[in-house]
This record gives sequence, C-alpha cells and structure tokens, in this order.
Amino acid sequence: MRQAIVALILVASIGGAPAAQEKGWFGFKLAVKTSGFALNPTVVAAVVQSVEPNSPASEQNIAAGDEIVDVEGKTVAGNKARELKPFLTKGPGAILHLHLKRKDGKIYSATLTATKRPG
Repeated sequence: MRQAIVALILVASIGGAPAAQEKGWFGFKLAVKTSGFALNPTVVAAVVQSVEPNSPASEQNIAAGDEIVDVEGKTVAGNKARELKPFLTKGPGAILHLHLKRKDGKIYSATLTATKRPG
C-alpha cells in the first residue's frame, strides 16, 4: 500500500473540471491512501489533510483528520480513483454531498457548494 497526497485526486481543493468549464473550489485537501495499479489505483481511504479558512468545507465544519466515507452516495474505500474523481470535479455553484467520519468514529453529513477559488 502506498500513500498519495493529492489536492484532490478526489480533489477537494478541487480543480479538475472540464477545460471549458470554470473549476470549482471546496477548500480542502486530501491524503489519499491507495493500493494496486498506479494509473487507476483502488482507494483505501481518503482523509482530509487541511481545510482552508472561510471555505465551503470550513463552513460545514469539516476538519483535518476527517475521513470521507462516501461521496454522492458512492462508497470511497474499495472504489477506483477514476470512478470517484468525477464526483469531486465540479464547477462553481455545483453541490457536493459527503458522509465523513470523525477521528472519534462519529459519522456526519456535509453538503458543500463549490465556489470560485478566492484571489
């Protein structure tokens, strides 16, 4: 197993929208643990590495250390990274539904609206 740090393969500081569409921003970065083939690895876990202040993520009280359990109803652990990426690459105004797990094991939901990256 190896660890890839991404500002979103499951990109939450998210960029990655199609070139013709402006990239949305949710304001968090992930540490993604993967296994298997490097070009399309299987996600073992996606843990929030950092949250930007005054971001959609901070407004939903997402915190560093929280693990993303599912995105748009699709379980993260065990899925291929390429299957999950489209759920997280959205333009400004798009909605993202997440279920996350705190370090203490508590599961909670967050609904984020992508914005334009500040600055």
